[in-house]
Amino acid sequence: MQNNSRIHVTYIIAILIAVIICLVTIQWGNIPRLVELISFALTISSLVLAVLAIVYAVYSNNSFGHNIAKLDSASNYISDSTKSLSTITEDLKRKFDRMPDLLETISKKTDTTQLLLSQLSEKVWAQWKLNLLSQMQLRLRA
Repeated sequence: MQNNSRIHVTYIIAILIAVIICLVTIQWGNIPRLVELISFALTISSLVLAVLAIVYAVYSNNSFGHNIAKLDSASNYISDSTKSLSTITEDLKRKFDRMPDLLETISKKTDTTQLLLSQLSEKVWAQWKLNLLSQMQLRLRA
């Protein structure tokens, strides 16, 4: 459907251009210096377009330099971030490599603490028994 409408639009534009050319030829065909006037108008419009192209090129060049500066700044930021990320990653790797040793140390300390608590519990129990026996002997004597 779109192909058909595109073909029809193309034909209509071609017909309109042909009609405009015919009307211009019939209407302005009697003017003797028409070719010179059109040539002069085209020369002036070419000069104006050339000046506009130069102005646009200068503006575009300045804009390009600004964009390059922004791109350089972004590149430096990404480079610094990459270095920082690399340093952090290496630090984390070292910490994870130490993790098994730390866990083993914690396990040993936990075992030692459990043993000390067990020994302390036995000593407290023994001391309590001695105190109880001492109190019983004192009561029996009294």
